[in-house]
Amino acid sequence: MLNLKDRKLLIKLGAGLAAVAVSYFLLVRPLWFKKVAALDAEVKENAEILAHYAQKDEPIPSGEGLEHLLEKKEALDERRAIVMNYLDPVPLALPEGTREPSLYFREQLYTVTKTLQQMAQESKSAIPENIGFSEALPESVQVPVLLRELDVTRRVAEILLTEGVSDISLIKPLERVEHKNEKGDVVLRAIEIQVNFRSNVQSLVRVLHKIAASSPVLVARDMQSKELSSSVIETNLVVSQVITGGV
Repeated sequence: MLNLKDRKLLIKLGAGLAAVAVSYFLLVRPLWFKKVAALDAEVKENAEILAHYAQKDEPIPSGEGLEHLLEKKEALDERRAIVMNYLDPVPLALPEGTREPSLYFREQLYTVTKTLQQMAQESKSAIPENIGFSEALPESVQVPVLLRELDVTRRVAEILLTEGVSDISLIKPLERVEHKNEKGDVVLRAIEIQVNFRSNVQSLVRVLHKIAASSPVLVARDMQSKELSSSVIETNLVVSQVITGGV
């Protein structure tokens, strides 16, 4: 028969075991099940990956394979950077501290328009007073892209005016062409400027040559020409420049 001391010891031992049991069910067991559930999810994910490669008869990537893919991605990123730097080397940006982007654009539009008018007067040519931009104040968010359009418009007009074009009857930006990635972000934009002008054959050849040799790169397309007289040709074409999506 147990004495009093032994009974107290058993009671303490029982209480300790009960505490351990309670701790297990309240703390350890939930954590264990959570860990098991996470392992089950990982096993399931890996099984789905293996099934994907099994169905498509693709090699399962190894450590060396992943390293090769990373190296290939880095090489492609470098090539893309080189191409984009060639196409769009110096992206324009709003001056730091610009408080009213819309007003800043209007000022730039006014300055460019006046400069082109003066060039046309000096070269005894003609250019429309409106070079294709709305007179209304644009939204601030649109200003960076509008500045790029204005810059391309200026470059195209300067080429025409410096190469002996006698009359520019139309110059305006067309609707932008945007290329997006799988996330929906714009990565490339094509700014396109439509122009209609009159010139002789020699001036037209110089214009096309200068567009082809320009930097940043300009591309002429959709050219249509008709002879108005023995010395005058009317030409309509679109000149485009690719810029980065981030502007």
